[in-house]
Amino acid sequence: MVLLAVFVLIAGCTGQPAGQPETPAQEPAKTPTETTSLPPSAGITVTTAPSTVLENSRFPVTWKVFTAEPLAITETVLYYDRLSHAGAAPTAMQPSMLKYSSVSPKQKGNTPATFTDYVAPGSAAGDSPGKIYFRAYALVGGLNYWSDEYVATIMPKPSVTVIESPSSVGKSSTFVVKWTVKNGYPGKIDKTYVLSGIRAGQYASTSLEQTGTSTASFQATLTAPATAPETLYFIVTSVVDGQSYNSTEGTLTVY
Repeated sequence: MVLLAVFVLIAGCTGQPAGQPETPAQEPAKTPTETTSLPPSAGITVTTAPSTVLENSRFPVTWKVFTAEPLAITETVLYYDRLSHAGAAPTAMQPSMLKYSSVSPKQKGNTPATFTDYVAPGSAAGDSPGKIYFRAYALVGGLNYWSDEYVATIMPKPSVTVIESPSSVGKSSTFVVKWTVKNGYPGKIDKTYVLSGIRAGQYASTSLEQTGTSTASFQATLTAPATAPETLYFIVTSVVDGQSYNSTEGTLTVY
């Protein structure tokens, strides 16, 4: 007789199980040497998943399907939603009963097998800050196997905003540009600086690079061109968590 699935958190998994308000609280994750009972003979477990991702970024989830004897996996997928569907999920529970709004493409195989797929951006996933809930599912031998529900926090992408700059300056005079860098995960500002030039999108001058941790404010002193009249164009560019982000382009008149 095939045993009911017992959902065990793998110690290496970085995703965090969602709360289960209508059922007793789950035990904390254990390492393989900390297990206090025999492992299940059949089931599905999430082995790796992130706990935090940036908005509009798809992220991978890896899971394992296993049974006491080798069996064909009719299908296995990831179900996900912006709403939690936590709680016990016995092998009699079909996907339509949990009502997750999105699902990954179907995969097949034979137990034991490990699969990887992605939670993709979209209205039901990580297209805006908040949380995304997900489970792995497999149909094996006519039984529905479900992992625990996990939750990932969707963080807003970094933004660079100029908060103060003059509308005009005299030729060859100095002026100050102030800006802020917000958001990101973990929010390491590798460098941030001002680019400026007398043609839109073409910047011949660069301010000194600065570093920090989001959220942070910065300022730089620049020198206006020696000729007038001119329009000076500038942007602030920042590298946050290894990715480049720019402010909108600003202008000022040189007289």
